[in-house]
Amino acid sequence: MDTPLHLGFVELYDKSTSRVTVLDQTTLREVCRGPLRLGAGWRKAAAGRLVDAVLQEFPTVSKVFVVESGGVLATTASRREPRVPLYVASRSTALAHAAPSTLERFVLIDFAGTGTLSLVARADGACSARIRPHESSLCELLQVENLAQLTAPTAPRDAAERIASLLSVPLRIARDFGYRATVVAAGEHVDAELARRVAECIEALDREGCLPGAVLTEDAVRRGTIAALAPARGENHVRTSVSSEATSLSMHVMREIAYTVTQLTSPIFDATTTAFADLVGRRPLLLAVDECIDALYGAQLRAYAARYLNVFGIITLKAGEANKDLRQVERVCKAAIAAGLPRDGVIAAVGGGVVLDIAGTAAALYRRGVAFVRIPTTLLGMVDVAVGIKQGVNFNRHKNIVGTFYAPLGVLNDPAFLRTAPPRELACGVAEIVKIAIAADAELFELLEGHLEELMRSSFQSPSAIARAVLDRAAAAMMVELAPNLYEDNLERAVDFGHSFSPTLEIRSNYRLQHGEAVAIDMLLSTAIAVRRRLCPASLLERMVALYDVAGLCATDDSCTVKLLTEALDEVKAHRGGRLNFPIPLAVGKCGFLQRVGADECRAALAAVARASAASAP
Repeated sequence: MDTPLHLGFVELYDKSTSRVTVLDQTTLREVCRGPLRLGAGWRKAAAGRLVDAVLQEFPTVSKVFVVESGGVLATTASRREPRVPLYVASRSTALAHAAPSTLERFVLIDFAGTGTLSLVARADGACSARIRPHESSLCELLQVENLAQLTAPTAPRDAAERIASLLSVPLRIARDFGYRATVVAAGEHVDAELARRVAECIEALDREGCLPGAVLTEDAVRRGTIAALAPARGENHVRTSVSSEATSLSMHVMREIAYTVTQLTSPIFDATTTAFADLVGRRPLLLAVDECIDALYGAQLRAYAARYLNVFGIITLKAGEANKDLRQVERVCKAAIAAGLPRDGVIAAVGGGVVLDIAGTAAALYRRGVAFVRIPTTLLGMVDVAVGIKQGVNFNRHKNIVGTFYAPLGVLNDPAFLRTAPPRELACGVAEIVKIAIAADAELFELLEGHLEELMRSSFQSPSAIARAVLDRAAAAMMVELAPNLYEDNLERAVDFGHSFSPTLEIRSNYRLQHGEAVAIDMLLSTAIAVRRRLCPASLLERMVALYDVAGLCATDDSCTVKLLTEALDEVKAHRGGRLNFPIPLAVGKCGFLQRVGADECRAALAAVARASAASAP
């Protein structure tokens, strides 16, 4: 009997016009004069037959990209060489590529068609999926004729609980073999919201044994397909989507983001140090300088500027989160207008994170974007704020709610500024180094454990080799984590560790708590939650408290209440696209994510942190 060929979608690339045409299943049947079917002698010719049919209708096509269910083309494409290159991926492979890179071994539940349950293992970032669509059909596992029976006419919550319950046995077996995370993909009968509920119910069934997973929408599947099919496909093009209902045009343009973070070995404003001058050349320049930095280094800055730079104006700004608002952004823009800064001008920010955020936001807005340079003068600025491409300001009692993604021309880190940094400011920077170490760099964490006391005592000046290694590794680890997700298309971010409770803590304290201090408290609470779920060793909590003692960071604060923490989670959920995406450490250097954290867990975490802090007290 003939078997239909199930194609999710086909993309046709025309190199001569840089146009991509996307065919849905209905249009594809029209192009191929009916559904493609696999008869007795047809299987070996499937790939070539598909390409022949497409080329008859679209003769200038130079590449064909296909995602299919069942794996027929993937196994037959090599049997007959098509007239143009054919790139094929199964839906399960596309889903495996779309899943978060933090997951190494996971169960993949796909609700498309009759559904599949697959085991996926990653090695060195690649996906090798052990997929048996027929043997692991969801309909067979759940003993239903089709997946629609699971959802109608049941309420979404009841349907999710029923599906999770029916899957509990195979999932527990999979966990016994090391597949402890679950990725759920939406399909025809299970939309994204219901898939999210299913994932939450699965996590609730076996909270201690279940690692945080993810939910994939159809958009994620398409992104995964592109990654699976053609990693080098970066051409700019106009995309034409042809369906039985409409034709739509969409623009796809790749814009290169390139900038360098330079760790200087000599003071930036020394006459012999030309890094700043080399970066901006003789372009018109507006300097936005922290008031305190101007008082300490203003004379050196102005002498350097007179010698090397084309300065159109200088504006000083107050530091502190209470001053990070749109009024300060307006001040910078007004100064740029008053100075006559042209479109090819540069705004250079010299100061801590607040000044960098204000000036960066202004640079992104002024004349729809002028170049800007970051010269951080605080430890937190050097290892965190300065290395990414986003900046924001506070508005209407919400932290960083107004801002931009806008890459700098370059970043110049000068550790000599830290000689005059107060201990509290250094401690805040240490908190961010601890964050990225736990999230991504175990060796960095060990460097801190071995040398933090010396580094604090010398204001990160000695031992010089260790200080440089810590600064270099912290900035590098942050950039490596940011690079694949620079515009935060994926809101599961390991670098958000310590940033779930902390924004609300800062605001509710009227910024009595500085950013790094709030992050430090947040990290301990998040780790305590992971420890309670047996996802993280209890020793990590003790190691963190020991580092805090050396740095002078507090483990808790009187403002921390269960009510505040639960309200913070509601706020951060809105910021992360409706999902909690709560980062927790699984070990030093490795993060996972939770989608549900309750008031009882917050209460237990507060108690656990208090105990750990009391145990470390002399």
